[in-house]
Amino acid sequence: MLLDKVSLNAYKAAGDKTEKRESIQYIQVTEKHTIATDGHILVQVEHQKDQKAEEFPYTGKTPIDLSGDKAVLIPATVAADVVKRIPKGKNAFPILKTAFLSNGGDTQEITTTDLTTPITTTLRQPDLKFPNTKAVWPVEGDPIKATVWIAIPVLHKVLDCLSAMGATAIELKVRLPEQAVEFRATSQELTGRNITGLIMPYRMGK
Repeated sequence: MLLDKVSLNAYKAAGDKTEKRESIQYIQVTEKHTIATDGHILVQVEHQKDQKAEEFPYTGKTPIDLSGDKAVLIPATVAADVVKRIPKGKNAFPILKTAFLSNGGDTQEITTTDLTTPITTTLRQPDLKFPNTKAVWPVEGDPIKATVWIAIPVLHKVLDCLSAMGATAIELKVRLPEQAVEFRATSQELTGRNITGLIMPYRMGK
């Protein structure tokens, strides 16, 4: 299996070492997805399909088998380090912009290379149970009242502004499809003061 930066960057949604639950300090890699959660947010990304594990310029290892319900846990700190090791730049071969996940007997290994120096990190599976993220997904088929797209830079700006104001939580309301999203922010320090506003929807294809 090959993991690119898109998959590995899921570590940014994982819990850090200050979290009491050690299990959320990992990202989970399954047959189809990389998953991360800190208990407040959950990110699930499909694996890349353009590059094949058999084409990775590293021999002697067997690509990991994650068929069925199999999964492997990678510490978020290791995922962050692997992202830094992946070659950058437009001139790097696409296959080099991935990390090779393989079986290593009782352990697993994740390898990157620049065609000169392969670097391998050994993964030992912890005696932990990753959160059952399937249980928190909305049931497929349940009615969706309204949806809206929000540009990520806009969302960043709103959150940065509210954080600077001391807000610690935000309520979002979507009344009609493609209508502006209403928000209300609050915190213990802002009791009695309203912070409200609108986030304009992102127009897909425009």
